[in-house]
Amino acid sequence: GEEDMERRRRMLEDPMYRLQHAQEDKRRAEAAASRVEELLDVREARAADDYAANSRLRQMNRAKRRREGELLEEGRKRSLALPLAEEDPRDAAEARAARFAPRRSGYSLNKKKRSAGIWSQSIFEGEATPMTTRRTALQKAAAMGVDHRRFRLAEGGAPARPQEPGAPLAGAGTRGGSAK
Repeated sequence: GEEDMERRRRMLEDPMYRLQHAQEDKRRAEAAASRVEELLDVREARAADDYAANSRLRQMNRAKRRREGELLEEGRKRSLALPLAEEDPRDAAEARAARFAPRRSGYSLNKKKRSAGIWSQSIFEGEATPMTTRRTALQKAAAMGVDHRRFRLAEGGAPARPQEPGAPLAGAGTRGGSAK
């Protein structure tokens, strides 16, 4: 604002001031002209090099696509629907350093426990199961001459009293073998 007005007024009135500023303006113009020339030279050099730069870029892209195709093909050979990742030396070093524990599934652990239990038991001593208790009771009833079809087992497999001769057979019409 005001400084510009003062400068203009002084340029009009003072010839020495005008001469000083004219020489300074010439130096600025020369410096700017040399900078403009440098910029034009750089632009021309880039324009001449465009074909070479474009050619290098296309070549790099072709190599990249070729490598991606190879990785995809390697993935397909291993039944993967996606390309494999590039190998990294750090991954190989980590894989060499990894230590894996032996694989143990729940089934194999339970199998070992059951096997240990079976091997530690005697084959001559065993717990009575409901099936062996029933079989034993029926064999005893048959030995006493009781018709085993009319014989009911009480709770725990102990023989109960025989049913009446005219009563329906135990288990007749039911699936479990016992009528209630």
